[in-house]
Amino acid sequence: MGKASETQSYAWIKEKLKRFGWVMRNPSRNEKGEVYTQHECSQHDEIKKSLEGGVPEFVLKISARDFCIVEAKSHPKEIKQALKEAQDYATLINKTSKQIAAPIAIGVAGSDDDGYEVQTTYFDTAALKWRRVAIEGKALHRLPKKPECERIISQKSAELARPEFTTREIVELSSLINRRLHKAKVTKEKRAPTIAVLLSALSRHPDLKLQGDANIFIEDINTRAKKIFDISNKLHLWNQIQLVAPSEDNSAYAAALDDVIRYLHEADIVSSTPDADVLGQFFENFLRYGNTSKDIGIVLTPRHVCWLAAEALNISHTDLLYDPALGTGGFLIAAYSRVKAKSTPTDAVNFAKNRIFGCEQNGPVATLAFINMFFRGDGKHNLRNASCFGARLVGASLSSKTARFKEGDEFRKSEHVTVTRVLM
Repeated sequence: MGKASETQSYAWIKEKLKRFGWVMRNPSRNEKGEVYTQHECSQHDEIKKSLEGGVPEFVLKISARDFCIVEAKSHPKEIKQALKEAQDYATLINKTSKQIAAPIAIGVAGSDDDGYEVQTTYFDTAALKWRRVAIEGKALHRLPKKPECERIISQKSAELARPEFTTREIVELSSLINRRLHKAKVTKEKRAPTIAVLLSALSRHPDLKLQGDANIFIEDINTRAKKIFDISNKLHLWNQIQLVAPSEDNSAYAAALDDVIRYLHEADIVSSTPDADVLGQFFENFLRYGNTSKDIGIVLTPRHVCWLAAEALNISHTDLLYDPALGTGGFLIAAYSRVKAKSTPTDAVNFAKNRIFGCEQNGPVATLAFINMFFRGDGKHNLRNASCFGARLVGASLSSKTARFKEGDEFRKSEHVTVTRVLM
């Protein structure tokens, strides 16, 4: 690869490895080190002997025995070549050494201008072939974290469970995106809805990227994201958050969106564990930024309080829940997750479809709640974008298994309160 592209690629890989928790020190010189760069791996006698003079871009130390090989190229189209070279180096180690192994090989290809492609593979010793590392069937498009490499090796499988995100990782990602959108002059109140649109678009087209005309790129994002709202009968919410460029010159705005899409890809936040409201916390970091939550008059309930409420009230699939001040949906998601964990799949689906209700007056915030629930497997729940004081939630009888909103706050004789739990 060219010298400039090589420098960009190395810097990019180092930055990502550091962000994902790898200790960026030479293992031969520091006992806590986990990353050999280029010729440093020759300081490990067994690696040097096995590679027969070959020098990979990076060698990651997973354990005293297990290593991961990383090779890089200068253009995304060269990803197959980068991966093959990493696998060839790993195969040399696996065939010639009885002391160490390289069960994981990674190819990285790209530049700052063209973006980066990442493919991670694990050598299946039973089938004698390399397999793409995936999270619940979807290929991993970022560099793996060390604990993920450890799980791959211990379970002898390229299939990973959904990742768990720490509060620190969520804050770091939202801060990175906040800075990028601020630079592109996206106002603070539009940043969380912008992320919701991008996540919706990515769910329809994971390979979305800027490839020329800025206006076409923005229109493409809107078109793909709108489909999520359309199939869920939520177009009234879509109209409040669709992307609108802040100026006539859309190039800087489109470039910022392209960068944010890359950040979201690398973090793989949508694949986060279903047992934690990661997206809700993520959105709320944007609402907290610059006191936006105070400006729009909402109170952000800490997630542990939401989970505590669901546990304390012993929420089950037979309850009918109502949150009259929904926000990003933290209480309903905590309740829904509890029901999913303790009920049959059929009961959980019925609970999400017929027994969860919420009101949120602020349109963009209501949209965040919808997106949050959509990515958890339910996009047709009963969320109302209106004040809770302008409607009543009633059932046809005391034994009704669901309810519906009706305009006005005065109950009629034929109407019954079927709500069993109110969370707010």
